[in-house]
Amino acid sequence: MWPFPMESAHPMLVHFPIALLSVASLLDIAALALKRPEIHGVALWNLVLGTAAVFGNTSLSAQMLTFTPVSSIAGPFDLVGAEGTLAYVARGETLTVFDISDPTTPTR
Repeated sequence: MWPFPMESAHPMLVHFPIALLSVASLLDIAALALKRPEIHGVALWNLVLGTAAVFGNTSLSAQMLTFTPVSSIAGPFDLVGAEGTLAYVARGETLTVFDISDPTTPTR
């Protein structure tokens, strides 16, 4: 399982394969223009890795989890953390601890 929020994985899962495939095309053009066949090998590896990343992303997105909210704590917060059955909510200089052992009714 990915240890970071999926938002932080977006560049790696979306933009990096696009870059690999784009560079593969540019390297192929450079190999032809410069008449250097060894560059074709590098272009091929970019193409293979970019294609594998695209198909890997497809299977990864098919396995993504969906969550249904069961409760919420009102208000804008600066930082939220949880450990075990406790949620720590910071706003400004105030730290509030919530008992979330029953997630449908968090209590202070």
